[in-house]
Parts: sequence; C-alpha cells; structure tokens
Amino acid sequence: MMRPTNAPGNLNPTGAGLILTDRSVGLPSMVAALKSECPAFHALLDAAMWLFAEHGYHGVSVNQVARAAGVSKANVFHHFPSKESLFLAALGNAAARRSAVLEAGLREDGDFSEGLGAFLTAHLESMNREETASRLIMRAVTERDLPVSARNLAEQLFNETCQRLIKGLSERQRAGHWRDDLSPEFVMFLLLAGNSYLFQTRRVLRHLPGCGFADDPESFARRAADVFWNGLQPRA
Repeated sequence: MMRPTNAPGNLNPTGAGLILTDRSVGLPSMVAALKSECPAFHALLDAAMWLFAEHGYHGVSVNQVARAAGVSKANVFHHFPSKESLFLAALGNAAARRSAVLEAGLREDGDFSEGLGAFLTAHLESMNREETASRLIMRAVTERDLPVSARNLAEQLFNETCQRLIKGLSERQRAGHWRDDLSPEFVMFLLLAGNSYLFQTRRVLRHLPGCGFADDPESFARRAADVFWNGLQPRA
C-alpha cells in the first residue's frame, strides 16, 4: 500500500507528543493508552489517522487499518475494542498534535497587530506540518452519520479550540486593543476561515496568477493581518 510523505509511517512513530487529558478527551482509559510505548499501538494510531482522514469513518475498515499498520486484525482489537474506539483515539491524537499553537496564540503581551500575524502564521504552518491531523479534524467536524461518541468528541474538541481563541481575543478586546462593537466569536471565525480555506485549496490556488502566497504561510498571514488591522480602504 503506497503512502504519501505524510502517511502513517512518517507521523512521529515514537509517539512523542501524544498527550491527551481527561478534559480534552473525556476517556481516561484512552488517555492512558496514548502514552503507551508499544510500536504496534502507535503504528495503528498513525494508520488510522491517515485512513480516516482520507476516506472518512464509514469508508475505512478495521482490516484496512491493520494492513496499513502491518499488523494482524487481532492486534487491532488487542489495543482497541472497536473501530469506534480506534477512531476516537485517532481524533484525540490529531487534536493533541494541533493544540500547542493555540495555547501560545494571541498572548496578552506584545503588539496585537503583530500578534495576529504571528498567530495566523503559526496556525497555518501547523496545519501544513500536521496535514493528516488537520484533515482528520476537519472531516470529523463536517462528516455526517458519525457514531454519537465520535460526533460528541469532534464537537467537544472543536469547541475547546474555539473557546481558547475566543478567550485570548476577549482579553485583548477588554484591554482596548481592538474595537468593542464586534464579537470575539465573529473575529475568531474570520481568523480561522481564511487559513482553513487556504489549507484546503492551496494545491489549486498556487497555479492562479498573483496567488504565490499559497505556498508561503508567512506572506499570507502578514497580508491577512494587515487587512484585519487596517481594512481595505486606501491608505491615507
């Protein structure tokens, strides 16, 4: 089975950084399992992330995950009691890989306009660097007919991500760094929407004239932050 460069075998096989909390996942046994040093466990987790990101929950079988990970089907069920629990672990792992950027984003110190650019750059670079994790999270949030537990986890992780960003924006708003007639929730949506759309369309966008920023996250983030801060009106 051929894999792209960001396929399971290349996704942090040592398991470093797979740290989930009871709060972020709601499944203590899964949290403990993700700290396992068993190579087969992490091979299965990486394979599941890639396959679920590519084909969705209903488009992947346990047999496919086992083959991609190079283990037996029995080995899958040794680590995960069901396909549903495997999906939950893969989604929780994907969220863990992406959470660090938001923890550091939009801190209270420093210039807010520069902070916007830095946040957008770091967020977009993290999406590109952890492409499989990013695509899995997007699919989980938008896919229909997920099992109830998977849908609940996807919504919980999405809401926690949004709330962290809203909190940072609200603190800067109260400090008078940006106008008070816009809600932090609306600004949060605009911040994430541009990055998300660029992430999903960059392979096509890079071929359009004037869209060189498709392959340059820093350039895109700098321009986006400038429009956020200064608007579209001609400079005086």
